[in-house]
Amino acid sequence: MIYNPITGARQNRLLLNGNTVYEWNGTLDAQGFILNQDNIEEWVANTSYTKGQIVLYKNAYWSATRLLSPSETFVFADWIKSDYAQIQTGLLPNLATKADSLRENYDIHTANL
Repeated sequence: MIYNPITGARQNRLLLNGNTVYEWNGTLDAQGFILNQDNIEEWVANTSYTKGQIVLYKNAYWSATRLLSPSETFVFADWIKSDYAQIQTGLLPNLATKADSLRENYDIHTANL
């Protein structure tokens, strides 16, 4: 706060420190991590799905086994039934981050603090 005793004027000040990243595209993106939110949508006819995408169909969760082209009917052979309790949500490390973490744990030249 800046205070001038002669006039009695006060001004609040706020100092912000931040960094920008050169390749940031303005979206929520954490390099090395996957953001998995609890936003599973119902299966929709005539929609393409990617491998591993999870949908809700007839009160059950299903995961696509391969890249699926749009279809008017739900083909059970193209999906694997998933248990909702095993679906992890939040910020999850991807495979490269897990491998790097494992390498750091067994590096004898650095301290593991």
